[in-house]
Amino acid sequence: MLEGEGQSHGHHAGEIELKKLGHLLLSYLPGLGGRIKPPRYLEVEERPMRGVETCTLCGATVNMGELSVRNLDNELQIELPYIAVHALVTHGDRGFHGTLRGDGQIDVDLLKDVLNYEEYRIGRLMTALLAHTSLLPEHLTIEEHMMRGVVPCGECGDHVNMGYFVVTNTHNERSMQVPYLALHGLVEHKDANYASHELGDSVDAGADEVIDGRLDMELLRSILGQSRAHAEFGQRLASYLEGLGGSEPTPRHLDVVEHVQRGLETCAVCGESINMGTFELRNRHTGHEMVLPYVAVHSLAAHGDAYFRGSLHRGWVDVPLLNRLVKRTWPIVQRVRRTRR
Repeated sequence: MLEGEGQSHGHHAGEIELKKLGHLLLSYLPGLGGRIKPPRYLEVEERPMRGVETCTLCGATVNMGELSVRNLDNELQIELPYIAVHALVTHGDRGFHGTLRGDGQIDVDLLKDVLNYEEYRIGRLMTALLAHTSLLPEHLTIEEHMMRGVVPCGECGDHVNMGYFVVTNTHNERSMQVPYLALHGLVEHKDANYASHELGDSVDAGADEVIDGRLDMELLRSILGQSRAHAEFGQRLASYLEGLGGSEPTPRHLDVVEHVQRGLETCAVCGESINMGTFELRNRHTGHEMVLPYVAVHSLAAHGDAYFRGSLHRGWVDVPLLNRLVKRTWPIVQRVRRTRR
């Protein structure tokens, strides 16, 4: 296949969330150039083969082998061909298209559960909030309590400040103390469990001590994800979606494709029945897109919660990313050019 023939199919930026998921998986695969050691709960097996297959969208060649990833904590496992990893990373697409395996679909929800993707996303969010406290959302406050001492991570040995920070949601008045070691566990190992089995490097430590804990992820989700601003944003999105009773016209820079299904799922929070379908939201100017179930927008609009729990779908909405996708029109450079004309 000629290179130019595939470009017409894959010219857009793809689904951002899937690209991030693909890069996370890729980082654990030495066969595809990954250089990160899998965390303690992951068992990764690669089965490369002597041959390649070609992506029919872009013409890229990928090893014709496959891989298996198993989560030892929840006993979930997924098997994928290398061409599927290429589809995620390069095209941001849950569908892969190879000359050897034909067309196939990736079970994205299963892959997220296997890789502890939610822990990864929340860890990245917390790191960004700590790094840019002046840009905290209106519903969050953070107080840092750094201490004169460090503790080694029981997983990788990295030394982390032995202090903690307190994150508070001023809208629902929930608060949580998070050790820096626990945040390290989320960011580096995608793991809600954290441990350190020695305190020899700390200032006040006279003897070895065992630190062992697990973050309350349900509480942390409610603190980070619930706000009145999320509710307002969700109601705006719902107004564009016929599957949720909306009838407002979408902005000119947005394309919305709805996949209404003949069935309902139940919100675990309020018990309301919502269409079990999904919708695609794409920014015409940037090319970025996102696919979400209807229950995700229901959770934002009705509960102001970025974490959605339905009888069929469950996950976390990256609200800042989605907000940028909805708001962004022409890039700044193109605005300048149009102004000059």
